Amino acid sequence: MGFGALFLLQSGLFVWVATRRPDIAFRLGTSLRAFVGSLFLLYALLAYPVLGAILGHGYPLSPSFGLTPCPTVIFTFGLLLWAEGSVPASLLVIPFLWALVGFNAALRLGVPEDAGLLVASLAGVPLLLSGRPGPRLVGRHQDKATPQPKRLPGRTVPRSPAAPGR
Repeated sequence: MGFGALFLLQSGLFVWVATRRPDIAFRLGTSLRAFVGSLFLLYALLAYPVLGAILGHGYPLSPSFGLTPCPTVIFTFGLLLWAEGSVPASLLVIPFLWALVGFNAALRLGVPEDAGLLVASLAGVPLLLSGRPGPRLVGRHQDKATPQPKRLPGRTVPRSPAAPGR
């Protein structure tokens, strides 16, 4: 089975996960994971084509996002890093395999901008498999404008009653 068929399978996996987990959301956050995801997205959309042009792989000869697998796989890792909560490992297998194959081919074919494949897979997969967003890079976990009740040793904080009908 060629990689074209695997990419079709990957798109089916995305659809399957979206229907099984309708709560999954992709958002720009302040965590390490979201920051790294943003770097991958920017690299795939902006830096990759600029580097290609500088290195003599200008349009229409350059690999383009959405049309060729290498920048699209880098973008995929970036988007998955924006996902809130855990990401099913099944969504990582095909992009990871392509990153290894594509990077090897890039070395032989002289496409240095594809080094982003290796970086995206080696940094993205561990961050995604951890299931945690990582440390927050800015802000705090609680809003300063919302005062938090003091917790005294041995005492519980009273909870507000639930709204009627819940």
